[in-house]
Amino acid sequence: GAIGNAIILAARLSADAGPGEILIAQRTFASAEDAIEANFAGDRTVKGFSRPVATYAVTGSVGRETAASMVSSAPGAGPTIGEPGETASP
Repeated sequence: GAIGNAIILAARLSADAGPGEILIAQRTFASAEDAIEANFAGDRTVKGFSRPVATYAVTGSVGRETAASMVSSAPGAGPTIGEPGETASP
């Protein structure tokens, strides 16, 4: 489904990113462009997707809130991956 595709795409872009780099898809950038700074990183061929994916490299946040803090403070949001104190469930 659509949610599964988004998760798969995020995982693939994460795997393709270089050290210290955060790659996001165009739809994610469009949703977060008021909170983050990013540069177009090109169209990438991504395994499992029939068309190239427009990607952006996140370079920073805008204003005082970081994108991660905005996501983690959203109503109903759970812990952010990599958040201190996070534990995996079996």
